[in-house]
Amino acid sequence: MIDANSIPPAARSWRVVAGFVDPDLANWRLVRVAQYAELARGLPLTSAAFVAAGILIAALFAGSVPLPGLFAWLITTALLLALDLARIRARTRPGDPDGLLLHGIRSTGLGLLWALPPALFAIGGSTEQQLAACLLSCALMALTALTTGTVPGVLMLFLVPSSIGLSIMLARTGSPLLALLPPVYAGLLGASGLGVGRAFIARHWADQALEDKSEVVRLLLRDFEDSAADWLWQVDSAKRLVSVSPRFAHAAARDPARLEGMPLLRLLSDGPADESGTAALRNLVALMNARERFSNLVFQIVVNGDARSWSLSAAPRYDADGAFLGYRGVGSDITEQQRSAEKIDRLARIDALTGLPNRREFMDSLRLGIGRALGDRHPCALLLIDLDKFKPVNDTLGHPVGDRVLKLVAERLRTLITDEDVCGRMGGDEFAILLARVTPGAVDGLGDAIIAALSAPFEVDGNLIRIGASLGSALAPRDGRSVETLVRNADLALYRAKDDGRGTMRRYDPSLLIHAEHRRMMEAALREALDIGDQFHLAYQPVVCATTGAIDSFEALIRWSHPTLGDLAPGDFLPVAQEAQLAGRIGEWVLRTACREATAWPDQIRLSVNLALAQLHDAQFTATVLSALSDAGLAPHRLELEVSESFFLSDSATILPTLDALQALGIRLVLDDFGVGYAALGHVRVGRFSAIKIDTSFVRGSTDGRRESLAVVRAGVAMADALGVATVAEGAESHADLTRMQALGLDRIQGHYAGSPMTAAAVRLLVAPPPVVLEKQEQRSVA
Repeated sequence: MIDANSIPPAARSWRVVAGFVDPDLANWRLVRVAQYAELARGLPLTSAAFVAAGILIAALFAGSVPLPGLFAWLITTALLLALDLARIRARTRPGDPDGLLLHGIRSTGLGLLWALPPALFAIGGSTEQQLAACLLSCALMALTALTTGTVPGVLMLFLVPSSIGLSIMLARTGSPLLALLPPVYAGLLGASGLGVGRAFIARHWADQALEDKSEVVRLLLRDFEDSAADWLWQVDSAKRLVSVSPRFAHAAARDPARLEGMPLLRLLSDGPADESGTAALRNLVALMNARERFSNLVFQIVVNGDARSWSLSAAPRYDADGAFLGYRGVGSDITEQQRSAEKIDRLARIDALTGLPNRREFMDSLRLGIGRALGDRHPCALLLIDLDKFKPVNDTLGHPVGDRVLKLVAERLRTLITDEDVCGRMGGDEFAILLARVTPGAVDGLGDAIIAALSAPFEVDGNLIRIGASLGSALAPRDGRSVETLVRNADLALYRAKDDGRGTMRRYDPSLLIHAEHRRMMEAALREALDIGDQFHLAYQPVVCATTGAIDSFEALIRWSHPTLGDLAPGDFLPVAQEAQLAGRIGEWVLRTACREATAWPDQIRLSVNLALAQLHDAQFTATVLSALSDAGLAPHRLELEVSESFFLSDSATILPTLDALQALGIRLVLDDFGVGYAALGHVRVGRFSAIKIDTSFVRGSTDGRRESLAVVRAGVAMADALGVATVAEGAESHADLTRMQALGLDRIQGHYAGSPMTAAAVRLLVAPPPVVLEKQEQRSVA
């Protein structure tokens, strides 16, 4: 159903619909052409009706109207109609809109001529004559409305004069109401004509728009067939190819005539007879039998001996009665796209640097290996490899050298495995090997070979580079029946290997998982404790003068009281805190809490706090220390920060600026664990530290008389005396330890012999000044 609102707004006025004016619209001329053609089609019927009605009028009024006048009226009517018919037959351009003007003139003339019978001929006539004239005029008005309604203006030009003639006749009856009936009747016919005209214009305008769109589609399809890489295809209800396009025939490398009528399934079945091809054909048949549309179905066919990939899309076709006609759709040769996609996929699975399978590809291979192991009950093994000391290579020699080393590592690993095994790069300096079939001793033998191969030096650009490797291994299905489980367990073994000193391999053991679960639980409990803030507390151990026993300082030692785990010593949870990157938060809590407590001590007693390496790496740590001192009101010279000598073994350059900034504030620095490697000896010489703590192992060794321990202690004391640096002996547990340290010349001692860690309240009681007793005043008051 055509909606009149589909007419453009510029063509909706009654004057445009009537045909009196034309809007400025493209293709509007075509609408007028259609209106004229519609008028021309109805003109023969209208003319015949008018001639017949004229003859009847002439016969009825022959006795009452002068014959010359009656004859002239009839001849004029016939000539007017004949001229219009003759012009239509002689037209060379059918549908010329200029004919609308002639139609209007003809219609006005006919209206005036047919106003005469009721208005003039019926004067003095009988009632029968008047009634006949009225009925014939009304009938012709209705006929004109039917045949000229497509152009309401032409209709109105006839209705107005003819209805005036009828009104004149009826006015003679003396009844004004009867005289008004013809104009009302003409108005109703005119209104219906406007409706018919608007509907005609709307339908034709919509047809014109549809034709324009169809032409665009035809042009696009023609251009598509001529220039695109795709093609159109069509089958009938029996799935036979029809209307084969040249491009489709070219894609199939066959003559269009040979393809015409060929079953589509026969053409598509000319391909590899594998499971995927059969499944694609079955899917196509199911969709076409169900008469469903489909999109981008891929089929493999052979064209001139070359395997090609086609993508087909189509929709079902039906005729006007709903009968199924077949399918029409589009197809394309996607062979090159698929080959490019496969190439990209292959590249996406290879590590660009080493040429080894990347993590994604290795994981897929591992999944297949586990599946085979589960099927034939022959285990496979996963080895995870982490390079030792590789980061310094990048940091000192640069990433290009590091990349060369990784390439050489990959080459050495390739030489150690068979064609059945898989070696991949998991990312960074991590590699992995899948042993497809494990024989007794194979894993240990390969692990030893890998460690030996990667421990041998690499020569890159004249640099002799030594690294090493740590390995973790796990067997499937014993240690894991899925990729995720096996990788996790091998990673736990690798973690243990690195924890045990690197350069070794560890197998997965269930105890590793228990340890990892304990560590995970410990980490979660630590995070919760930091958020709650009431599970940690500090103990303070005194550091005393070795000769007088006077308290020099207190070292703050953290303790943790967990609701379910109980009381935990620092050695139980601080390593977990360091791995979980929580050491900085814990260290800040210790620093702020201890500074607040130290303000209650006498001014000569200092506070000593251990630092974590993470704190020294924090760019804001100096500001944090200042904030803690300021909040507590503690003088900087009363704070000693202890730095472990082990920090200098790998991070000397990164922590020195922080240490210098702290020393510039007036804070005292103490070198802790002295003797573990003489890594900080040079920093003691330049005056960076105010005291050194001899490690507990050397204090005990000296008491036991071990020569190497005595040598370390004596060297430290001699250097400290020369530089004016104090020495502290850690771990003095007995009188013998005290005597030996005094003999060796140490300034201070710390340990259970000097004083065990105590609560803050106990420290306050210990350092509080004794009460003043006023004996004489009390005696006088008694007297």
